[in-house]
Amino acid sequence: MVFSAGLSGYTLNLQNIGSTSDNLNGGWGYNEVDGYLYAVRSGQKELWRVDGSGEFSQMPDPPNSIEKGSNAGDIMPSGTMIYRVDDNTMQLLDLSNANAAVDLGLLELNEDVRAVDFAFNAQDGRIYGVDSRSDRLFSVSANNGNASVGTETVQFFGPTTYTGTYGAVWFDDTGRFYIYDNNSNEISLVDLATGFSQVIAVSQDDEGGTNDGASCRGPSAIPFGTLSGNIYIDQNASDIKDAGEVNLGGGITVSVYDERNTPNDLTDDSFLKSVETFADGTFSIGDLSPGTSYRLEVDVNDTDLPAGSQIGTSNPIVGVAVTPYSDTPDQNFGFDPQESDLSLTKVAYAVGGNTVITTAAPGDVIDFVISINNSGPGSPSGVKVIEKLPSGYAYINDDAPATGDFYNSADGVWFVDEILPNTTETLRITARVLEGGDHLNVVEIIESSLPDRDSDPGTGIGVDDFNDGAADDDEDSYEIGIYAGERTLSGRILLDNGTGGGTAHDGLLNGGEAGTNASTLSILDATGTLIASPVIAPDGTWSYALDATYNGAVTVAIDDGDAIVAVSERKSGLPSLVDPDPRDGRFTFTPAAETDYPNLNIGIVEAPKLTEDQTASIDAGQIVSLVHEYIATTSGDVSFGYAQIEMTPPDAYSAAVYLDTNCDGNADTPASSAIPVLQGETVCLVSRVSAGGGVGPGSRLTYVLEAVTQFSDTSKNHSASNTDVIESGGGLGLLRLYKSVRNQTQNTPEGTANAGAAGDVLEYRIQLTNPSGAIARDVIIYDRTPAYTTLAAPVPSPVVVGPDLSCAVGVPTTNVIGYAGPLRWDCSGTHPPGAEGSVSFSVRIDP
Repeated sequence: MVFSAGLSGYTLNLQNIGSTSDNLNGGWGYNEVDGYLYAVRSGQKELWRVDGSGEFSQMPDPPNSIEKGSNAGDIMPSGTMIYRVDDNTMQLLDLSNANAAVDLGLLELNEDVRAVDFAFNAQDGRIYGVDSRSDRLFSVSANNGNASVGTETVQFFGPTTYTGTYGAVWFDDTGRFYIYDNNSNEISLVDLATGFSQVIAVSQDDEGGTNDGASCRGPSAIPFGTLSGNIYIDQNASDIKDAGEVNLGGGITVSVYDERNTPNDLTDDSFLKSVETFADGTFSIGDLSPGTSYRLEVDVNDTDLPAGSQIGTSNPIVGVAVTPYSDTPDQNFGFDPQESDLSLTKVAYAVGGNTVITTAAPGDVIDFVISINNSGPGSPSGVKVIEKLPSGYAYINDDAPATGDFYNSADGVWFVDEILPNTTETLRITARVLEGGDHLNVVEIIESSLPDRDSDPGTGIGVDDFNDGAADDDEDSYEIGIYAGERTLSGRILLDNGTGGGTAHDGLLNGGEAGTNASTLSILDATGTLIASPVIAPDGTWSYALDATYNGAVTVAIDDGDAIVAVSERKSGLPSLVDPDPRDGRFTFTPAAETDYPNLNIGIVEAPKLTEDQTASIDAGQIVSLVHEYIATTSGDVSFGYAQIEMTPPDAYSAAVYLDTNCDGNADTPASSAIPVLQGETVCLVSRVSAGGGVGPGSRLTYVLEAVTQFSDTSKNHSASNTDVIESGGGLGLLRLYKSVRNQTQNTPEGTANAGAAGDVLEYRIQLTNPSGAIARDVIIYDRTPAYTTLAAPVPSPVVVGPDLSCAVGVPTTNVIGYAGPLRWDCSGTHPPGAEGSVSFSVRIDP
């Protein structure tokens, strides 16, 4: 198994080191006595061995008194093999001398368990596995490798969520328990104390449904890390644990959740474990994979907290990453008893501007801006605002940051989290005005960790907080009036693909063609500024009431992208028409007063598809076939060919595209000319690549396979492409990443962890080394600016990372001071074995 780190976790590739023509399914295990893998063949009494080079050997037959082998088993450090006989019986077989195996009798269980594999834990002497009858984990004593006298008691534990087929389970040398799901190809680490699991890697190769976990009990292949912190009293409400501030005591519960790298989406978080603080108020949580991010949450209702304690810092803490083989400290939770004074205001503006509006037409795009201010002395955390758009508006987007103060448009919750004294947080929501529905938009604070001077988040809108007769400043509302307008622009978006005998690309509905709302429509003013985005009905019809006072030209434009292609337009009698391309789904005209303009129709088609990118390995003189599939979405002629061909050494490979007429994966006839296609047709392809006799290790071919579709009766065409990579000998190189940070402002040493204050500049460095024996290619580096920081300077780009590797910033596209969000370096060239280098970026801690 080869693990590698990616943007959203670890991936796993399965490496084939040997094979046999016999079906040797069995309960394989690693024998520490002689260093070989052994199994008693399933359904037989044959003992088989595998060595480190993948060579299978049949051993002398064990005693005939043993039971026949099965698919589940393991070997204890003493050399005693344990394998499943049936749901409540296991066979013991002494392999301390595998040439003369000894029948040690049977383990008898007091309850039935049904496991595809199980593993022995040398830390506690018990056998562990997943019971498919109850979908829970089980453990049972191995009785020190002795036959049972009576029965061994089975213990079931953990949640009933293990519904997959776990063909391989094993322990590493520290007693960590791993399970492999045959269906999802996921490897998970199981916490034996709670029974909950965390996905740590996903295999890119399918094991075929037959596999076994046979661990050599070495160290973990994943570099786990630890999170630690303090539960303290934040005396000065600084949200930083300052010198002299004391910790609270022991027994306070802190829980950790796997966020799956989506810190703003709590719905996919999975609970991992809870710990309690030590007597000194600190906590530590270990065995966490660096391949994801975590959510830490302190139980603010824990009875071990002093009476009246109020959380004052962020809770939960989201987007927390761990450092491999190290501790990530200072995940601190501060409590303070101070009060806050929160207030809300809401106003509507013309989209993208600061012009306050009170009326709009259906289809107009507007901005709601919500502001929350804290004029109190305390800094409440966990602040939530409910801002759910009513039925008279359709949500488009918002300007909440990627992490931290996120907004969920589905339930209307704006998670503001912490608001420092005398500060204001704002949220801008862009929405489309609908013709019907409720246009009164209300907003209210619904949660805060601190009491408020003059309002109560626990009461609903319209209820007098504290019954004091004073206006409640934790709520506000804003209503948009709807005007009908005197001029109506209307039309239809149609799927103009010629289906059902229709005529493609003519801008008319005929045959089996239909209207569609698969795209969006924009109405722009004379300067190109968006003024409306009308709702498109399921049948493709749309309508917009243009304000009677509007003067000047308007542009009607379909928003096509990678998935949609505009192919036709139908418009007639439009005054001052400007339409340089009658098939791009965009035209401009100047509406006359008191005049409606119907039948503004635009035809679109789905973009033809070509699937999918392929990779393959090849040796000298071999031929490989890479399968692709083209799916037509309209009528036209499609041609196939290669582009951007790169090979090392020159002329080492030859390639040709063939049609696979019966889609069986075999090349039939050369794809040498254009092929007529209709909507819905599939064309199967085979890219046939042959390697010359002189091809050796490190040789490589890459190319882009293109499918160019010329749409019928038009001059428009569309190009879809796949990229194939073929390599010979040695495989792909692996990279090891090491990330460090230093405080430039305070001139601290560089390390895996550091500290800083608001305004300080931190420099992060990502070092790349290639510890493998093969060349690494196609390198892409992913990172992001930490929460509550922005770029202090443009990211250095391009950067020479190794003798043959140069990396340039791909994200952000505008590399400027003040940016916050994802970072990506696209690297050209190769990183040979032993090469080292680094990229870096500097951020400033926000006040």
